[in-house]
Amino acid sequence: MYGFTQTSLIGGKKDANFFNDIFMRDTNKNIHLNSTSNGGINYLVERQPIAKIKVSYGWIIDGIEVTYNVQTPSGSGVRDTTVTLTHGSHAEVGTNTLKSETVTVGTNETIIAVYGKAGRYTAGATDRDMVHTINFVILDRSTQQVRTVGPFGTSTGGSPYCCTDPCAFGGFATVDNTEGLCGLFFFKGTDLL
Repeated sequence: MYGFTQTSLIGGKKDANFFNDIFMRDTNKNIHLNSTSNGGINYLVERQPIAKIKVSYGWIIDGIEVTYNVQTPSGSGVRDTTVTLTHGSHAEVGTNTLKSETVTVGTNETIIAVYGKAGRYTAGATDRDMVHTINFVILDRSTQQVRTVGPFGTSTGGSPYCCTDPCAFGGFATVDNTEGLCGLFFFKGTDLL
């Protein structure tokens, strides 16, 4: 991966904390994940940066848990492993009514697009911009077959968004019982395929 760009925010950021899964790109062109796992040195794997994504949702997207494929220094070489970063509310937290589904990306697969709807969400005491729905388009590089997973979230509101070639996530979230994921932006790889 020779570089990356960051998209604009979809959803919102009201009453939420900023998160950013990418830390930096070093002079050797390694993209570092923003994690303290493995001693804090985690290079994103170029051809398949995302191993799986767990989505917690109800009417809207409440949280995501992204497992990244990384390489970390080990002795005189590098070791392949994964690092999981969690953002927002999740089905296992408290006594909420959220559903949870995991999207697994196969060995020869890459997420080539993320799309859905985002915008104003008003329900009960909630009145803020949120991510309403999310879908993933996954390409199998060996067979050239494409599959779409989703939609997650059942809200019919919001405006469409789409990001191609995502390699990592950022955004705004809280660790509430529900409605914890407010907004997302995407890091797009420039040399993923």
